[in-house]
Amino acid sequence: MKQIVFALLGALLALAACNKDSVKTDYECRLTVESAAPTADAEARAISEAFEKALGGKTFTREGDAAISDLRVIGICQSVESSFEGRKWDGSYTFEVLNRTEGTIVYHHTFATPLDLNPDGDDDEKEIV
Repeated sequence: MKQIVFALLGALLALAACNKDSVKTDYECRLTVESAAPTADAEARAISEAFEKALGGKTFTREGDAAISDLRVIGICQSVESSFEGRKWDGSYTFEVLNRTEGTIVYHHTFATPLDLNPDGDDDEKEIV
């Protein structure tokens, strides 16, 4: 999956090099605590801090082609997401990045133990983009 994202990013970067129009795209990070645990504050803080450090803050701006900016943000988020791989969560937390300029969510991931994601045992897990 990462290889596909990076391949698309490379192709879009090449196309954007021909485009002289540079736009600013504003983003906002949002974290929702879906099921609290005694450690919810610490877990939520760890998630928020990791993403905000990698992205440049709770709100941030990227310059350049909007589609390429979105792909860069997604790539950064996937890298941060990977850094949490294998961690056991006591609560359930959904992190999103909103492209405020376009009004679209460009990244969405729920951090939770498998039972938190799928409490009734069926295959209808929350969508992870």
